[in-house]
Amino acid sequence: PVATFAMGVGQEMFAGFYDNTDIGKNLFKLLD
Repeated sequence: PVATFAMGVGQEMFAGFYDNTDIGKNLFKLLD
């Protein structure tokens, strides 16, 4: 798991610990 955090739109998708493959999936969800 990777510790992540963000500020701005969609920040709740990046708060906490995620598998590195989930980070890319969440980025694509924001772009959709």
